Amino acid sequence: MNWILKTSAATCFGLIGSLTCEAQYGPNDLQAVFDQVEQLDREIREALERARIPLTNDNKVRPTGEVFRHDSPIRTLLRTQRVTELRFTDNELHSPNTEGNWRASLEDSLWAFHADGTVSVAFCRKGLPGEEFNVMRGRYEVAGNTLHFRMFERSDIGASTSTRELVGSLRLEQGQASCELNYSSGDSAAWHIKYSQGAYNYQRSLTARLTLMNER
Repeated sequence: MNWILKTSAATCFGLIGSLTCEAQYGPNDLQAVFDQVEQLDREIREALERARIPLTNDNKVRPTGEVFRHDSPIRTLLRTQRVTELRFTDNELHSPNTEGNWRASLEDSLWAFHADGTVSVAFCRKGLPGEEFNVMRGRYEVAGNTLHFRMFERSDIGASTSTRELVGSLRLEQGQASCELNYSSGDSAAWHIKYSQGAYNYQRSLTARLTLMNER
């Protein structure tokens, strides 16, 4: 008789990441199964505990240009100075810190526009063990002194799907830029276990206006 362990976990807010594991064990490997389950449980608990701590100017780490590992040189590098407008909505219960987390992650975020037409944005992170910078990548087009960009990510784990999209425009004027952006994300999954079945679909969205300055 073989034992199959398959598990996955992901934290909300889309800035922490996910872990997944699938393994098959024989009847003599039960201790290895128990050890791996305990390790996954610790990692999930630690990630959830980090997510409960709000992101503030006192505990956040601001990204630098070194986070952008890209062969194409950076043509324009901008840092967010102010978030003048922000609105976050979702169709599920979320932490009261969620909107504040988004504002803090956007303030001091770093935007790199590469020579090959790609764009990278690095959001601020908490200065906690295990935290990493969340970097989104996409493409941009130039129309006069305005840049139009779109970033899209999709992740599939088993029957679950997560998507993130960030679109907007950025107007450059004498080393300063004003940016309008729209962010949306969604998580969906379905399951069927013996006589039980179900599904869920969560959607989140954010609109914001930013003021950015030339970083160099």
